[in-house]
Amino acid sequence: MPTLAPRNLRDRPDPRLAILGLLARLSRKPVRALHFAHAGIPPVENPLFVDWPRLNVVLSGRMEVVLPVAGGAATLRLAEGQGFFAQAGAWERIDWSGRFELLCMVPRVRYLRVSYYDQRSARRAAVQPSPVYHHTEMPYGEALRLALETLDAVRVLGNHEVALELARPFVRLVSLEILRRPERPLGKAKETFDRIQTWLENSFHEAVTREAAAARFGVSPAYLSRLFVSRAGLAFHESLTKCRLDHAALLLTRTELPIHHVGLQCGYGDPVHFGRRFRQAYGVSPGNYRAARAPTREK
Repeated sequence: MPTLAPRNLRDRPDPRLAILGLLARLSRKPVRALHFAHAGIPPVENPLFVDWPRLNVVLSGRMEVVLPVAGGAATLRLAEGQGFFAQAGAWERIDWSGRFELLCMVPRVRYLRVSYYDQRSARRAAVQPSPVYHHTEMPYGEALRLALETLDAVRVLGNHEVALELARPFVRLVSLEILRRPERPLGKAKETFDRIQTWLENSFHEAVTREAAAARFGVSPAYLSRLFVSRAGLAFHESLTKCRLDHAALLLTRTELPIHHVGLQCGYGDPVHFGRRFRQAYGVSPGNYRAARAPTREK
């Protein structure tokens, strides 16, 4: 198993091995500080809302991030071995102009995703770059689910000391999940669909097209369309719209983010187009949808 992540990770034929090496590297150096990010706290300008809980740790360098901590929005400067655990639905705003390595572990409903960002080069992006990542092709196991629930319970209590003790076994369980294989191999069509669907769920806020997705995964646009209809029961553009509007509905319910910013976070640069799409899907405007659900919004 590799122990260090080379700078040319993107050129590796199997990012799974590279991610395992990064997790092993993290396991050898205990997490030194862990902050908590909470959902329901008013956001700053241009935040990124994430629908799933996650553990993010700086592997090297220094990173600046604005997080919704217990006292409100706070700017934190994280060094090697420091990170944050975020509740599902909590926002973040990372300054991507810094020089650092960041490892993000995100247990989602259908799979576990681990992403690696290398910002050490002189040509660093001011916006969030595309990471090297690996995702499992199946839901994660009971052990990681219990570890995640325990870590979230510790977040509610605000116990940073216990959270640090839980971080190392959590990282180890993430490694074991990546090593775990499905009991029966997936068919090629299902494996291709799962890869594209996972990418779509993480890229819907970008300028995604059927042709670009097909080129990225080495299939024809016509095959991509047939694949989505057969596997999801929806055309590719319908699946993309569903990802965007599901996230928009979540942001409208959980946050006070201005409606045009909600649209931007979901891939709609034109607020009129966003409003039209949302009304087609939900039967009401984004503003009326938010107003109808105001009593249930997190405080």
